[in-house]
Amino acid sequence: MFFFFFFQAEDGIRDAQESRGLGDVYKRQVLVLCSPDKEQEARDAGADHVGLDDYIAKIEGGWTDIDVIITMPTVMAKVGRLGRVLGPRGLMPNPKSGTVTLDVGKAVEEVKGGKIDFKVDKFGIIHTSVGKVSFSAEKLSLIHI
Repeated sequence: MFFFFFFQAEDGIRDAQESRGLGDVYKRQVLVLCSPDKEQEARDAGADHVGLDDYIAKIEGGWTDIDVIITMPTVMAKVGRLGRVLGPRGLMPNPKSGTVTLDVGKAVEEVKGGKIDFKVDKFGIIHTSVGKVSFSAEKLSLIHI
């Protein structure tokens, strides 16, 4: 579970607007689903879990103990069938957020560095997560909005 905060955006007409921010409140668990030739690059960048078929089977079995999934366009056909599991949890990779890329090392470094996505809905309200429900009051007080 995440806490969310809402702000009214100046331009509510464009619902596909996105901004990027940085935050370092907690360390995210990153899974990289990639081909074998990119596995070492992902590990060197700091990915917590790297693989493909074994992790796809694990996710199909119900495992979602991760915060971000990064993948490559060439393996999206395999990842696409996980949409029913990942979609409702907000974990499905997509190119717009930078989680479907050929440069998995750079994407892992950005996420591990605290990249945050802000999404604007059709009413101009900006949505983003601030912390997890499991955070203590002290940890939440460190967040400066």
